[in-house]
Amino acid sequence: SEKEDIIIISAPISREELVGVRWLVSKYGKSKTIIIFNNKLNPLPNELMMAETCYSVFPLIARSVSPSPIVPSLSEKDGTNNSPQQQQQANPKIVLLRRFPSDWEIHIDVNDGLGFQLAASVPATDVGMRGPSMDWIASRVKQHMQVKFRQ
Repeated sequence: SEKEDIIIISAPISREELVGVRWLVSKYGKSKTIIIFNNKLNPLPNELMMAETCYSVFPLIARSVSPSPIVPSLSEKDGTNNSPQQQQQANPKIVLLRRFPSDWEIHIDVNDGLGFQLAASVPATDVGMRGPSMDWIASRVKQHMQVKFRQ
């Protein structure tokens, strides 16, 4: 209604929803706060080019083209490394995260018992609404893995 200050749009993806989002932004973009959850519009409408991503969680899994490095698992009893037969291959989990007003951050869990660790960040003003490119993400993950498993 005209009295509301916020418009919430959930998961737009279709061409029809694109038309609707463009209409809402052109009509209310200067007078109301418009929140879009899980925006899947591709390409991004011109009306949203100046919009800012305030919160985003994008989970990824890294897979190497070569065999994964071996990550020692820790014994539950004494914290020592188990035998090579009990070691596990790394299957790193990655999360690209943005929490306004913070930067975009990449957190990686390499299954070493330490959980997710900050691997890299980039200012939101440097990468636009959609966040860092997949090339940038891949290069930072690769760099983190090389440092983590440098022997």
